[in-house]
Amino acid sequence: MANARISQLACPGEREPLHTWILCHGWRCLGEAHDIATAFITMGLVCPKQGDAIPEGEKVPAVEALMSPGGATLEMLARLAPQRANEIYNEFDFTHPSEPGVGPMILSYGESVPICEGIDFQPFVRRAEKPARFYHDALERQAILARRDMFKIVRREWYCIANPNLVTIQIHFQV
Repeated sequence: MANARISQLACPGEREPLHTWILCHGWRCLGEAHDIATAFITMGLVCPKQGDAIPEGEKVPAVEALMSPGGATLEMLARLAPQRANEIYNEFDFTHPSEPGVGPMILSYGESVPICEGIDFQPFVRRAEKPARFYHDALERQAILARRDMFKIVRREWYCIANPNLVTIQIHFQV
């Protein structure tokens, strides 16, 4: 999904092509019963100028590595937290593999803002709907959604977190 979103971006003007790298990634089970499977990736993007150093980042994990918990530890994530992110996407899928297409999915979208006071959330909500629709369509293309379902938003939520100033929009859509 990260690569699909990145493919929608481009460097302005006559600059070098967009360069991406994996800042960190991880996979493990969470919860007291370890029953919540989670995977995450944090990508860096830059439009490098001629002669700029190109960040390398982490390597894509081998299939064997994904068979047990791995990647960034919670301590590593805490060190990354102070960095500024331009866009943040989280997808929450609480469906069970034996029951595909049951229940809503949640895509959480975030954008950094200079200040939270007086925010008009409408443009943020509209921008959040685009990746939610994109995600739904990508799931269909990958045959994760078994049937051709219309994209249907069942609920929207929005708020601003004041430290750092981050607008967060949650789009609940039917699968």
